[in-house]
Amino acid sequence: DDDDDDDDDDGNCPDGGGDACDFEPTNRFNCGNNLQCPYRTICDLEAAGFDQEDDCCQAPLENSVCVQIFDPVVCGDRECTYSNLCIAEESGYDREQCTRLNSGETQATQATQATQASEDTAGREGEDDGASKTITEIIDGREDLSL
Repeated sequence: DDDDDDDDDDGNCPDGGGDACDFEPTNRFNCGNNLQCPYRTICDLEAAGFDQEDDCCQAPLENSVCVQIFDPVVCGDRECTYSNLCIAEESGYDREQCTRLNSGETQATQATQATQASEDTAGREGEDDGASKTITEIIDGREDLSL
């Protein structure tokens, strides 16, 4: 018998609770190593052997009203990734719980780059290389999650 942690790698997800979970509130989750195992209730995911906090991310509504624009965000302590803020909000996150993914850079890296760019351009009068705009974009780009 295969280890439960590997079941979702091949697209074979452990069964949920079936009839025993029919009267539980619908609260969709994707679980497993690659989040490829969908469950419609917490009862189902727990019956399949997953821990909601450690193994799963909240799934968006079944009939999403979000535009399919790829502008990825990462949300919550589990760092669940969604294709855009609208889908993250439909999954139950507030915009304050999410951070836009800018080419994989962290805020610390961006702040360091902003400081270096500022130092590199200090003292150069009359030259417009766009550095101050870049600094603003780097700093504000992670904060502004408006669609």
